[in-house]
Amino acid sequence: MLRINMNWENELFNKNEKPLDKFVDGYSNTSVFRTIAFIGDSLSSGELETRDENNKPGYHDLFDYSWGQYIARKNGLKAYNFSRGGMTAKEYIESFAEQNNYWDKEKACQAYVLALGVNDIYNRNMEIGTIDDIDKNDYRKNKHTFAGYYGAIISRYKEISPDAKFFFVTFPNSNTPNRDDKTLGMINLLYAISD
Repeated sequence: MLRINMNWENELFNKNEKPLDKFVDGYSNTSVFRTIAFIGDSLSSGELETRDENNKPGYHDLFDYSWGQYIARKNGLKAYNFSRGGMTAKEYIESFAEQNNYWDKEKACQAYVLALGVNDIYNRNMEIGTIDDIDKNDYRKNKHTFAGYYGAIISRYKEISPDAKFFFVTFPNSNTPNRDDKTLGMINLLYAISD
C-alpha cells in the first residue's frame, strides 16, 4: 500500500490558488463560477418586442432566452437575471434592486456582469461622469452621474459578496450619429473603475 502524507485541507482550500490562471482545454473561464448575476436592461433580459392589432409595441423580458441564461446552461452554473427592459443604473440603485431583494445575502454571487448604460446615457442623456464621482468609502456620497450610480451598484454587491468578480459590458455597436463620444466616455469610465 502506498501512503502519501499530505495535508488535504491545504490542497482543497489553498488560499494561494489562482484558478483563473490555468484551464483544461474545452472549458471556458466562466466555468469556475457557480453563481453569476446579470445586471442590465433589455439587452440582458432576453427582451422580445411584440405588436398588437393596432401596431402598438409591447415589451417582454424572456429571461430563458437571455445571453446570461445561455452562458449558465453552457457552463453548468446558476445565473440570476437582475435585469429588466428599460433599466437604468439610477433606477437600479435607487429602487429596483431593493424592491426585488437583490441585495439579500441569499442571492450573493461569485461574479456579477454589469451591462447598464444604454438607457442612462443615450435614452435619458445622463452625464457619464468620471471615476472621481465615486466615493470608495461610502457609495451614498457618490455624485448623481452614471459613474456615481454604477459605482454604487458595485459597492452594494461588494458588501454582500466581498470576493466577487465583476465584469463590465460596454455599449453595443451602433451607427447612430453622435454616439462615438459617449461610447468612448463610457468605455474610459469602465476602464478607470476596473483599475
